[in-house]
Amino acid sequence: MSTPRVLLTTELSDQNIDLLSSPCFQLDITPFIQIDFRPVSEWKNSIPENVDAWIFTSKNAVLSIQSLLPELTAPEHCFTVGPKTAELLRPHGIQATYPDVYNAEALSKLILQEDVKSVVHFRGNLSASTLTEDLSKAGITVKSIEVYSTLKKYTEAGVPNYDSMIFMSPSAIEAFSSANEIPDEIPVFCIGPTTANAATEYGFQNIIMPEQATIESLSKTLTQYYS
Repeated sequence: MSTPRVLLTTELSDQNIDLLSSPCFQLDITPFIQIDFRPVSEWKNSIPENVDAWIFTSKNAVLSIQSLLPELTAPEHCFTVGPKTAELLRPHGIQATYPDVYNAEALSKLILQEDVKSVVHFRGNLSASTLTEDLSKAGITVKSIEVYSTLKKYTEAGVPNYDSMIFMSPSAIEAFSSANEIPDEIPVFCIGPTTANAATEYGFQNIIMPEQATIESLSKTLTQYYS
C-alpha cells in the first residue's frame, strides 16, 4: 500500500513542519497564501501612547511589531488569541492573557471581563471584524493597526493526487477554492473552528478538527488518523 499524500496549503516554519511530519504519510506543501509584513515606518506613528491594552490575534502580528517593542511601553493588559502568540511576547517581557478557546469570540469575552476602556488591535488585512465589533458595542475604543497583509495565491493543486489536505486559515480555503474543484470525500484537516466554518461554507464535506487550535494538537490528530 502506498504512503498517503497530505497537502499542506500554508507555508509554515521549519519547526512546525517537523511537528506535522510523520512516517505515516508524505507531507507536500503548496502555499495558497503569502504573508507580507508592512514596513514599521508606515504604521509606527499610529500607535497611541495611552491605552489600556494591546491585542494580537495572530503570531504574524507579533512578528510584525517585535523589532519595535524595545522602544514601546506596553500597557497594563495584553491579550492574544492563543498560547503560541503569547509565547512570542514573553522574550520581550510582556505577559499576555488568552482565552481557553482560541478564537475571536472567546477573546472578546475575556477582554470584556477586564476594566478596559481603550485598546490597540495589531492585525492583518484579512482579520475578521468580529472582535472590533464586539468591543465597540461594549463601549471600548478600538484602534486597529494593519501591520501585515495576507495575499492569496490562486494555484492549481492537483487535488486527485492527494489523500487529504490541511488548512490553517479561511483565506487559504478561499484561495484554494477559487482555483480548484472542491473534493467531496477526502478528509480536510482544519486548525480550528474558524477555519472549519469557512471550509463548510465553501462546500467541503469531510472536515476534521483537532481538540485544540495548535500545531501540536493538529499533528496528533493527523498521526492518529493515519496510524
